[in-house]
Amino acid sequence: MESFFLILLFSYLVGSIPFDYILVKIIKGIDIRKVGSGNPGATNVKRILGWPGLVAAFILDAFKGVVPVWLAWHVFNLPVWEVTLVGSAAIIGHILSIFLWFKGGKGVSTIMGVFLVLNPLIGGAALASWLFLYLRTGFSSAGSLLAALVIPVTQIAKQIFDPAPSLADSLPVTIFSFLVLGLIVYSHRENIGRLLNGTERKA
Repeated sequence: MESFFLILLFSYLVGSIPFDYILVKIIKGIDIRKVGSGNPGATNVKRILGWPGLVAAFILDAFKGVVPVWLAWHVFNLPVWEVTLVGSAAIIGHILSIFLWFKGGKGVSTIMGVFLVLNPLIGGAALASWLFLYLRTGFSSAGSLLAALVIPVTQIAKQIFDPAPSLADSLPVTIFSFLVLGLIVYSHRENIGRLLNGTERKA
């Protein structure tokens, strides 16, 4: 049990690494929290550094979910429900970074990283849906909300139609997928309001 809590702490600390803040600080010498939307996330990195910055930020933020979950599952062989908690710790770290006084991004890239390990099909579907809607509309927030919906829908569809379900198709991951949907909707509540009244900023 003690080792499990150490893994949770490790996952939270990895999730807390403010790569987006660091990227902008190193390349431009400015505080990302004082530019654009003020959000230390990948979309705001794009406003400052363009597409190369967005790609770099996404990869780094996704790896914050990939590394702890992969270690928990394939190295420490934790049960699936504990692996989902490790993933949750990484996501919480990204959103409430101890290194940024408990401020952070909205968790989308890290969530995709978690699901790329738990179930690559779901992680890939979420990434593709975000990218599709973002490129079509210019609204990253809209793409994020679509990706959030795709995660539980794909999870359930895989359980129904896959003749040989894996551990990733188990109930803990299904519950986790719905919690992720709720988290993304909550973290984008202000964006939803702006999308509805036509004042959301494109990135």
